Amino acid sequence: MRIPAQRDRSGLQVNITPLIDVVFLLIIFFLVASHFIRSETREPIELPTAKQGRDDEAKHPRRLVITVNAEEQLFVGGKSVSTEDVRSMIMSGRAEHGIAFELRIRGDKQAAFRAVRPIIEWCAKSGITKLKFAVQGDL
Repeated sequence: MRIPAQRDRSGLQVNITPLIDVVFLLIIFFLVASHFIRSETREPIELPTAKQGRDDEAKHPRRLVITVNAEEQLFVGGKSVSTEDVRSMIMSGRAEHGIAFELRIRGDKQAAFRAVRPIIEWCAKSGITKLKFAVQGDL
């Protein structure tokens, strides 16, 4: 009878290939998500200054950021949109997320109020109470 040279090690083996695939997919997901978050504030505008206010660095998952530039054009996610597009985004966001939906307006200090007023009115009509304005602190 022949004696085996090595013991049979058929114990538990861990295959990490699926783990590597999952980690790779998570990396791609976070890269794409960070691109979309950065593109919200891509439109360069000059924010108005405020003497009082609170710093709002917390990310809100149910937030719509609308940018109004000096020429009174509207931007969402770095792309130019019409007033009707913004209205439908506000209405659908409120319908989808309920009272947790938040709207932030980034208005250029040279933009006229007539560009921001319809947005505020749509928020009031749809029952959105979390409306914030982006400003710079008075230095």
